[in-house]
Amino acid sequence: MLRRLEEELSLYVVVKVNGVKGCPPDLMNDVAAAVDRANDAMDRDGEEIVWAAPAMPSQRGPVIYIDCVGTDEQTQEWLDHLAETLEAAGHSGEIKAAPHTFVPIKITDIVVHTLHPSALVAYTITPGDPSYVARGWRVDDKTTQAICRHAVDWSALNAAKIYLGEMTFTTQVSGGEVETAFRNATARSGIARLTYATTKPLQTRSVRTADHGQVAYTAGHEGMGWADYLDDLRAAMTRDPAAVDYALVRLTAGYAQSFLDLANGAVEMPYLRESIYRLNRHLWSSYVPDAHALQVLTRDHLEKANDLSGWKVQKLTEDRWLVEATDLRAWLDPELAGTDVIDAARTDFGAMIMTHQIADEHGWVPGRPIP
Repeated sequence: MLRRLEEELSLYVVVKVNGVKGCPPDLMNDVAAAVDRANDAMDRDGEEIVWAAPAMPSQRGPVIYIDCVGTDEQTQEWLDHLAETLEAAGHSGEIKAAPHTFVPIKITDIVVHTLHPSALVAYTITPGDPSYVARGWRVDDKTTQAICRHAVDWSALNAAKIYLGEMTFTTQVSGGEVETAFRNATARSGIARLTYATTKPLQTRSVRTADHGQVAYTAGHEGMGWADYLDDLRAAMTRDPAAVDYALVRLTAGYAQSFLDLANGAVEMPYLRESIYRLNRHLWSSYVPDAHALQVLTRDHLEKANDLSGWKVQKLTEDRWLVEATDLRAWLDPELAGTDVIDAARTDFGAMIMTHQIADEHGWVPGRPIP
């Protein structure tokens, strides 16, 4: 019987198909159909006895997260339906427990239970599907390789355990394969996380990639405060400014995910919901979601500003600038951060901050068909 993760009331399984390497689209489609078939077979009068989420690609093959686990017999029946459907599609191989693991809670607690500065960076994406909700990483190969190499260098801690997450599936990896594995996971799924963690001392560093060229940087160390990692976060967001559409540092709780984190933190966005900004990705190089303590901005951003005379403005390239508050503590010390300093900054940044009207005129808003 497959190993059950009792503490999670769920389990991950990986599909190993003979003669197939990786996760080609045809195989992923067949696995998706098999998951649907197994789910339907275990739906008893509207009650989902066993249910699994859509399959995820991974370096080991398609991975399935069985979110609703029944008895051993019911789970095995679900797996039998899965196997029968795959065999009917012409596949042979095995379905086995996937080695899912977790970053230890005592390490994640260093960042989960505190507000701390994190960096969010949006790299320029290649032309593609015009839909604002299209999935995919969409950053060119050369830039992706540089991002992933830097992620390893930025995250590396001595004597650390290394965790690679792809979608919701996480495994431990060894040092020699880290960069390649992280790059492949990013390109394959569009969502990947590289985390280094140690217990003596308790510390962690993590880089997460997400759809549409988003990269999030998080660092935590027991006993250290808000200012201890600012230089490293600043270095991450300015490493290759010419390839950046927009970047910022803000207070977040937990491991930073992506620009989804705009919906979380000490202060809410002023003029529109996070989802409207996120779904108008084509406007990120021209508009910002809010004023922030540190930002990498383009000429299109700066032309809309009211008055940045009270800010440190450093030219990084011909068309990128680092704009930084003179008093970072007022922004990033969780004990002090509040709305007064941000309200004044919003006036400084002016029309650079996206509003519902701007999204309505230049992009997508709720109630309009998604292109």
